[in-house]
Amino acid sequence: MLDDEADIALSSPRPDRDDMAWLEMWRQPLALCVPADHWLAGRSTVSLSDAAGEPFISTPKSFHSRDLLDAVAADEGIEAKVAYESDELSTVAGLVVAGIGVALLPADDPYLPLAGATFIPLRTERTREIGLIWRADHDPESTTGLFLEAARGLTAHSSAQ
Repeated sequence: MLDDEADIALSSPRPDRDDMAWLEMWRQPLALCVPADHWLAGRSTVSLSDAAGEPFISTPKSFHSRDLLDAVAADEGIEAKVAYESDELSTVAGLVVAGIGVALLPADDPYLPLAGATFIPLRTERTREIGLIWRADHDPESTTGLFLEAARGLTAHSSAQ
């Protein structure tokens, strides 16, 4: 985007820049991902603090998913001790299934439901925003502008349902 190699992109998180615009498309609820045989697996909801003594698996500190883990942990007064990191959420989930630790992951990500993983909703709902980003100075009559107009129509339609 910044090098003009793309006109629009799907992103999380919302950009913190004046030269970029944002349209939220949806929010993914976060859940604690544990192995199916984990002692927390039978619970209907959890707090992150319930897993305070567990090793966590997460993305590196430069990733938004890690920011979310750190923010939820801070809100609950704990430090999530990250034992392993991966750039890919699917790898994070795979390490959970292998019994290496637990993770805070999007509950409804279509690439993460793995056999052997249990996603437990958080008691206090937390979400990850997913949206479109583009240069704020785009021409509304451009292909990008027309695409954004259609996307706004989709978000208006889905929120009206």
